[in-house]
Amino acid sequence: MKNTLAKHYAAALFEACRKKPEAIRTIVKRFGELLKARHDLRLLPRIADELDAYARKAEGLTDVEIQSATPLSEAQARALLQACGLKTEEISLRTSTDPQILGGMRVRIGDCLIDGSVKHRLNALRQKLAS
Repeated sequence: MKNTLAKHYAAALFEACRKKPEAIRTIVKRFGELLKARHDLRLLPRIADELDAYARKAEGLTDVEIQSATPLSEAQARALLQACGLKTEEISLRTSTDPQILGGMRVRIGDCLIDGSVKHRLNALRQKLAS
């Protein structure tokens, strides 16, 4: 629910600022007052993340996040992006490591998640054997 609310707030703020760029200062001030009145100031970090995503999308960038068990080199990340058919100038790339995925990687392109981690495959196998 909180993520959905943050997305709605971000969408409303982004559209208001896009339609009246000359009034951004006033729009943001009133937006802050609205969040305070509704006791939703705690959502500001999520709203900021969503606003960032809207801005990148408006610029024609696709968010891509690669999570692997060990750090990827820049060449490895580039090769993976090319294998996915993405051009590096059209994406906003973030990489991170999570040793708990054991091996493989998770790739999120926009809202699509491709989970090729060993952890995911082991969990799928466990569920299949249990049924």
